[in-house]
Order: sequence, then C-alpha cells, then structure tokens
Amino acid sequence: MSEPVEVRHAATVVVVRGEGADAEVLLLRRGDTAGFMAGMFVYPGGRLDPADLDAAAGDIDTAARWTALRECFEESGLLLATDHLGQPATPDHVAALRSSDAPFAEALQALALRPGLQALRPFARWVTPTVERRRFDTRFYLAPHPDGQEAEADGFEMVEHRWRRPADALQEYASSSMLLSPPTFYFLADLAEQLAAGVQLHDWADAQPLHPVVPRLELTDSPRLLLPGDADYPSEQPVSGPTRMLLVDGRWQRHTVRHSA
Repeated sequence: MSEPVEVRHAATVVVVRGEGADAEVLLLRRGDTAGFMAGMFVYPGGRLDPADLDAAAGDIDTAARWTALRECFEESGLLLATDHLGQPATPDHVAALRSSDAPFAEALQALALRPGLQALRPFARWVTPTVERRRFDTRFYLAPHPDGQEAEADGFEMVEHRWRRPADALQEYASSSMLLSPPTFYFLADLAEQLAAGVQLHDWADAQPLHPVVPRLELTDSPRLLLPGDADYPSEQPVSGPTRMLLVDGRWQRHTVRHSA
C-alpha cells in the first residue's frame, strides 16, 4: 500500500473591492507550467511556512492568518497592514517590502507596520480529497481591498490578475474563457448568491461554520465531488450549502442532494 499523503496547512484570502452589487473579488491565474492547478484562476494563497508559525508563536490559527497576508502580498502585491496611526499601508511601503530580504514578519516590523490579522474574516476550511497527490488543510478568509494599492500578479507563480464580480466570473467560467479550481468555483457561487440577495459579505462570512470539510472526489465516467451531508456522503457536520459538484462538459456545476427526512 502507498504511504498516506502528508496534509499541509495552507491559507487563502478572498480580497473584495467595492460594496453591494458592484463588489469585485481578486482572481489570479497560475502559470500553465505550474505543478498544481496549472492555468487556473484562484484566490491568493499558499502553504504555511515555518516563519509564519514563528511569527504566530506556534499557534496554527494565527499562523494561517500570517500565511494569508504573506501569500497575498507575494502573489498580488496587496499588503494588508496598517501604520501606527491605523492607516493602510501605502505603495511606498509595498515597494520597500518588495526590496527587503528579511522574512515577512520582520520586514513589516522594520517598517513599523502592523499586520492586518484581524482584517481577515474566516469563512471556510477545506481539506484536499484523499485521492490527490498533494493535500492541504486550507483556511479561507475574506478581506477588504487596501485603499490606495493596486494589485499586480507577481509574474512567477501568478501570471495574470482579474477583478471580477463573482457572477461575472462564473459567466466567464461557463463560457470557457476562465478556468477555476473547484473551491474557487464553489465559493464564487456562494458570494454571487449572497450579493444578489443583498447580504453583506462580512456578515455571511461571520455566520459560516469553520470545521474542516473534506470533499470526496469520485473519478468515474462522470466525475463528482461530494461534500459532507450529501445523500451519498453522510456526516454529523454537513455543509450548509450545495452538497455536490458534477463535472459536465468540462465545467463544474453545484447541486444539492440530501436524504429526505
């Protein structure tokens, strides 16, 4: 039997620009030669580094927030931090941080900047299905766009950035002009529904359960991704939204199939 795949901690952040029906989220496209999710649009994020754990004094939940801030900065150039007056970090701060060789937390301290840990609102925690060769325990956060800063893909891991209203991104995905990873697609659909209903996204995020969700990927003639609480995936901690995703003509679709009471 093959050895079990190590599950690594990771974090990702959905950066939101604007409010209400015009709210947009930041999507970054991974390079076509990337070893994981090549060519797909994702949210800024990545795996937890030892330096993130050091900055958090060993606390995993806090370390994941550091990871989200660091990866967002490295991949998109957006710096979620404030100065001693509580004002957002400026483009000059961004430039200074980019030129620093120090670890992220140390570089922030040298610039007298405070990390925006509390600006991150957790709304989900997904663990990569067991059949995958790379597995991550990923915490998802919502964060506001920092005033006065412009996003720019780093040109290495991420080769393009797009600001899109969630509903528009889903239309581009359906028309094959954008590739989305399953979690990116799933939460874009959630965000689109909440915005269409006039719900404030931060209120939605605050109401979400944060227990780990392990989707079950079934690679059959019609691949499907089952979530806890589906009729074919019983669970004591069911998801509150759609319970399965089906791959139809190369695009994921969300459905809800639960056991009848």
